[in-house]
Amino acid sequence: MVRQTRRMSAVLRTRGRLALRARDAALGTITPRLLGTAATIAAQWRPPPT
Repeated sequence: MVRQTRRMSAVLRTRGRLALRARDAALGTITPRLLGTAATIAAQWRPPPT
């Protein structure tokens, strides 16, 4: 997860027309995986017993 976040950060910092195309292409593949992982973790979460 950390590796994916670092890659996302590097992609978002880029500038220029070619970089924007690369960013858009990368966001299409990285984001669903990150969201899927986050959704899985969130679905498994349970509040601590009181």
